[in-house]
Amino acid sequence: GLDRFVRYILEHDSYNLGFLGNGDFRLLLRLACSVVGPETRVAQDITELIHAGYYSHDDRVCEDAIRSLTAGHLENAPRIILTEGSTDRAILKEALSILYPHLVEYYSFFDFKSSKAPGGAGHLVSLVKALAAAGIANRIVALFDNDTSARDATRLLTTLALPPNIVVMHYPELPLLCSYPTLGPSGLTMMNVNGLAGSIELYLGSDILRDDNQMLIPVQWKGYNESLQRYHGEIMRKTDLQRAYFRRAARCRATRTGRDEGDWSGLAAILQMVFKAFN
Repeated sequence: GLDRFVRYILEHDSYNLGFLGNGDFRLLLRLACSVVGPETRVAQDITELIHAGYYSHDDRVCEDAIRSLTAGHLENAPRIILTEGSTDRAILKEALSILYPHLVEYYSFFDFKSSKAPGGAGHLVSLVKALAAAGIANRIVALFDNDTSARDATRLLTTLALPPNIVVMHYPELPLLCSYPTLGPSGLTMMNVNGLAGSIELYLGSDILRDDNQMLIPVQWKGYNESLQRYHGEIMRKTDLQRAYFRRAARCRATRTGRDEGDWSGLAAILQMVFKAFN
């Protein structure tokens, strides 16, 4: 009286235990993990394999298995995230570990310090062009600011036929930035700064962006881009905002509150965009 699929699985003594998958054993492991609680410890006992001589006691079995998967299939390798500078990298890497800790191992951030690479939108454009010309097979997400300078710099990339494994993206538009205080020759005015001044600091959260009087720290207009016919703005007190963010991140780590403390919507929007880059 058993369902024919259930009977097939029970009678099938094979590598994948009769699982009707596509031959990738990881799908069966994923299925098994889905029917137990999130706190359940899942482990593989390889005692008999060691006694049989397949492994020695000091072999790094897990690391070797991951390396083998990565070498044979590049889709298993971490996706590389390129940013305009080391500050963007540090902020997004911290946000990823707090908001989506289970996805940390799937993403790798370009290290500016070890490579001594310069920052800025122009240099990021050059890096994207170099990686495309070199035929790098890894999946790469190049993240640019949502401001005038970045929009101007990336115009060159729109004329190139980039390979499908490289995606160029700007930080997403935020409702908060649709009406944001700006400081210019005419004084303090409310404006939509999406696409004009969207550096990473404007995505740190409304709690970080407010001063002691609970007023949003304004964007200051810096210059005019003639080719795009738009102004370029920059948030004031950048260093203070960055320090406040890392203090909040440290508190979240200490209390394990995650996104429950403060406004993480801006950084979550960036990371969600990255997750869907190749969909």
